[in-house]
Amino acid sequence: MKRPLALTIAAVAVLAATACSSSGTSPNPLPTATPLPQHVYVANYNNMTASHTGNLVVFTIPLSSGELPSATIAAPQSGAGAMGIAQNTAQLAVKWGGAQVISVYAKPITDTSAPLFSFSASDPAAGGATLNLFSLAYDPSGNLYGGTQFGQVVEYAAPLSSSSTPAIHVSLPNNGSYPVVAASGTTLAVGTFSPAAIYIYSLPLSNSSTPIATIAPASATYVNVAFDSNGNLYAVNWNTGIEVYKPPFGNSSIPALIVPERMPGVPGVLALDSANNLFEEVGNSAASMELGEYPAPLSASSVVTNSTASGLEAPYTEIAIGN
Repeated sequence: MKRPLALTIAAVAVLAATACSSSGTSPNPLPTATPLPQHVYVANYNNMTASHTGNLVVFTIPLSSGELPSATIAAPQSGAGAMGIAQNTAQLAVKWGGAQVISVYAKPITDTSAPLFSFSASDPAAGGATLNLFSLAYDPSGNLYGGTQFGQVVEYAAPLSSSSTPAIHVSLPNNGSYPVVAASGTTLAVGTFSPAAIYIYSLPLSNSSTPIATIAPASATYVNVAFDSNGNLYAVNWNTGIEVYKPPFGNSSIPALIVPERMPGVPGVLALDSANNLFEEVGNSAASMELGEYPAPLSASSVVTNSTASGLEAPYTEIAIGN
């Protein structure tokens, strides 16, 4: 006699349920990857005397009070202090002043890290003249940008190698001096010390690129710029403190927030971690150098929670944050 179809289906369902219960009601969850620790990379270009090494030091986040560097990279030669630095997921790029080379290191960084390769920070398009790069920044595609000491931004196209040379040259308006660069998505921000301004460029660059916006308050002396993970722009203004600008950026942009300077000394350089905690290095002498952390979310009443002065020698070069 044939079984009714309904009974057959019910029997199969019971067997399936029994099989599931014998081996567990659900599969084991996939393992979750452990996030890589983040680090603050600090350039120490201040080796004019025997007491200054000009090295690059690394701190592990979260920063603790009085924290010692977790790694140190020595300058490749006397007088070749670390100046511009930039990082992405896999690499750390360091412009060594004096030696006028850019060295690229694989991460993680340790005391024994050696460059994967180095290339000259001179410009074949200018007859081999030294570029005097003051700052560096990677974009998400791995292109590397450098702000020259006087009035120019150059781009090294990815992938970088020992034979890299500038692929793009962009002259800044008003020949702005000591440009500092920061990239986020398809936006490049360039802050200049004199005349004080922040120029916003759209990526990719070309030799004829011009700013799509210029932020130039009447009272400003810009020494550093950085982006957070949301694309907000931060600028260190000696006259006001840490200014925060929200996109879209325009000629009439004004700070959405100003965080007054909370540490002693002259405001210096800044960077933000993946949680948008802000780190700033300030100082005007070896005795007052300090790296401090402003925890997110920032406000006009934000204060530094942890700071360290260990291993710090120069407040006006660059810091970078990444894994």
